[in-house]
This record gives sequence, C-alpha cells and structure tokens, in this order.
Amino acid sequence: MTEKQKTATRHPTVDEMLGKAMEGERISANEIFVYLSSVNPSLRQIIMESIHDYADINIWDKLLRSMALQEWDGLSDLIRFQNQPAAERIDRTIVELFTAEDSQQEGEVKEALLMENLGAPTAAVRYAAGFLLGLRGNIEAVPSLTEAIEEGEEKWKIRAVEALLHLKHASVGPPLLTALAMGRGKIHLAAGRALNNLGGIVEQTWLDALDHANSHVRWHAARGLGNLGEARYAAVIAEGLADENRAVRWASADVLAKLGRAGVPATLNAITQLNLNEQTRRAVYHALHGISSNKLQTQLAPLLDALNGSIANIKAPPIAQKLLLDWDYDQ
Repeated sequence: MTEKQKTATRHPTVDEMLGKAMEGERISANEIFVYLSSVNPSLRQIIMESIHDYADINIWDKLLRSMALQEWDGLSDLIRFQNQPAAERIDRTIVELFTAEDSQQEGEVKEALLMENLGAPTAAVRYAAGFLLGLRGNIEAVPSLTEAIEEGEEKWKIRAVEALLHLKHASVGPPLLTALAMGRGKIHLAAGRALNNLGGIVEQTWLDALDHANSHVRWHAARGLGNLGEARYAAVIAEGLADENRAVRWASADVLAKLGRAGVPATLNAITQLNLNEQTRRAVYHALHGISSNKLQTQLAPLLDALNGSIANIKAPPIAQKLLLDWDYDQ
C-alpha cells in the first residue's frame, strides 16, 4: 500500500478536500481551516493525519504561509478574521504539524522548507519560519527570531521569545535581553520568565546586563544571577550596592544576604572601596543584616553598629578591612 493509498483508505473525503484546496479551490481551503480550528480533537487529528500522509510536499509551504500571512493562495482565511480563538487553534495545530513528523523524510522536507524561508522577502514569513524552526530545536533560527524581536509585531515578538526559550542555548540570551528591555508589558514579562527558566545557560547575558542602561534590566540581572546561587558572582553583584537606582541596590543586597557567608567578603570589600554615601550605606547594611546566620550576625555586630552610626563612612571601612584580613574562607 502506497502512502497515497493509505491516506485515501483512512480519510478519503478529507484526502479529496486537501487535493482540491491544493489546486486553489476556496471552499475546500476554508474546510481545511474548519478542521484545523475545531474544538473537537478528533477532527484536528483527522486533518493532521491526512496532512502528514499527503503526497504533495508543497502543502507545508501552504501551512507556513497560512501562519505567516493568514491566507491560502493569496485569499484571506476568513475564519481567522471572524474568530480569534479559532485563529489561535489553527496556529497551534500548525505548530503541532511542524514539530512532529511521521517519518525522517517528512522531517527533512519541513526542515529544508523552513531554512529556505529564513531568507524570504516577506518579514512575516521569515518570522514564522524562524518560530517553527526554533520550536524544532534548530539554532539556525536565532537570527530570524532576533529580527522578530527587534522589528516584528507584538505577536511575533512573543512567539520569538517562546522559540528562543525552547532552544536552550547561550546564543538566545542577547535577543531575550533585548525583549526584556521593551517596557513592562507582555514581551518584557515573557522574556523575564524565559531568561529565568534558562538559568545558568544565560549567565553571561545576566552578567552583561548588570551594566545595562535600563535600571529595571539591571534589577532583573541581579535577581537572575542571585537565582543561580553561585558565590562566584558575589563580587559583581556587590557593585550594585552603589547603583543609582534604589531597586537595583536593594535587589543586589537581597542576593548577597541570601548567599549568606559566601556573600560576606564581597560586601566587606564593597564597604572598603565604594563611596559610602547614605544610599550605599543602607544597601550594605541590608546585605549584612539580612543574613540569617546568628553566628555571622554576632561576628558582624561591630560593623553593623558602625554602619548605623552617624559617621559610618569613616568608622565602617576600617572594621570591614580588618574582617576581610581575618576572614576564614574555608568555613
């Protein structure tokens, strides 16, 4: 039994509908979208099985352009324009079709099509190709996804963030950081979640972000590094204790406090080197006083008293210096 015969045996009516749609018949094309957008999982399964088994590989190009341009052979997909939830179901089904295959050959066909369309003249086609390729785990999608974040409409920015997270590669950090710096809306929130979910994969991105012009990005960077729980980041995080932005100073102090003993030397060093103005003094005090260890609190008590005094900028640095010299790094 050939692949074409198998399709006809399983779903002959749908197979015929696909053939007519591929020939440009509008009614059949609309029927395809009815199946793709159905709330009935069985109907979506039928159309997906038929598409996977369909003999004409050009159907994948049609589906790609449907996602990108919301049309079929240049004709608008009316279901998308009339029903937003249905439009979202269509796109979810197309994603499922592109990210799962019945054979190696089908996978190669889709991969080649998406790679080719990364250079398509129409931006939306490039973005759709990058999105689907990223969800397939191909790192070649990163430039297209970066472009979508920088220049695309909101929906493409959001999709690009989703695909970048799926790739789980260090190269996705910079475009996600670009998205993070885009205000405080959906794109910003999605990028923040993605970066935090990627953890140590994007540690260099967080380190670079500590010097970002946007204070809210610096705040995210301090917290992002803090979530990794690595003592080796303590020194660079401690520089944030003197940040001009209060939220960044407090985030840096919180991270150092959570590091406990591992964060103390970096905080002590900051006291000896930073300009201990009122804002920095408060942040330093918070970093040390927030440590939960009673033993450390006893050890740091003279310094905390000095930091609370009226001439903290004079009294505190010598005490911090002595603590540093006597510090037991092996405990």
